[in-house]
Amino acid sequence: MGVAVLVPLRLDGGWRDRAWTAVSAWLADTTGWPVVTGAPPFDDWCKAAAVRAAYTLVDADVLVVHDADVLTDPPALHRAVVEVEAGRPWAVPHSHVHRLDRATTGAVLAGEQPFPPPAPRYDRAPYLGVAGGGVTVLSAAAWETCPLDGRFCGWGSEDEAWGWALETLLGPPWRSPALLWHLWHPHAQPGARRAVNPESERLWRAYRRARGNPRLMRGVISGVVEAKVVHSPPVVYTAPRGTLINALPGRGVRFLDGTYTTGDGDLVEVLDRDPRCERLDRE
Repeated sequence: MGVAVLVPLRLDGGWRDRAWTAVSAWLADTTGWPVVTGAPPFDDWCKAAAVRAAYTLVDADVLVVHDADVLTDPPALHRAVVEVEAGRPWAVPHSHVHRLDRATTGAVLAGEQPFPPPAPRYDRAPYLGVAGGGVTVLSAAAWETCPLDGRFCGWGSEDEAWGWALETLLGPPWRSPALLWHLWHPHAQPGARRAVNPESERLWRAYRRARGNPRLMRGVISGVVEAKVVHSPPVVYTAPRGTLINALPGRGVRFLDGTYTTGDGDLVEVLDRDPRCERLDRE
């Protein structure tokens, strides 16, 4: 079983091809894991369909969903895999994104500068990367529970929505402080910072509204919102006195006297998986 790298691949006969040549060589040199590329089985770009096409070709316990134009720190990537192998559903082996400009990327690809470059110039200021974008490491079971959404077509928003869904349904990831280096290539939609497809924009907003609530998030993914559960009698939890848990958006739970009681099924689902508290009626 082991580890497999899944790469959603879109080539352009130019800069994207050059970036992928460098990234594929780097993956071969630093990981030793099989690398499988995928593309949508239709003309329009769809990252989810590309990853799914690659996924059907592997038999692995741990999946590294890796964009074709990025590089990250090898120890951080290996540590993310170890975290998932140890039981974490998912991990993010990077924090801030450094987008190299065209000249620096060209120098790196030509072998005129080492990687990472000692004096990089940037296409835009470094920023905290989206969890779910760039490189994401997850178990095969996590992928089956929460795959990339194939309804996002064209450019934009699928990574951010996926990160929200993974965190909502599986909990926060292990995350490395290592950098993610993005190699320059022409932007698919110059100037765009949000999805350009109206359906993708609508779907992104639905994911944002459901963020933090597993029941609502499952409804966005499946198209069917489950009825809210009410527990009767209510469920009692215990935690160290004064513990504060931000269980749902706008719904903080504080254990003033070391216990908290609720019949709200949404809260129960979140508190059940939080290691800071214990459900007293659990066998």
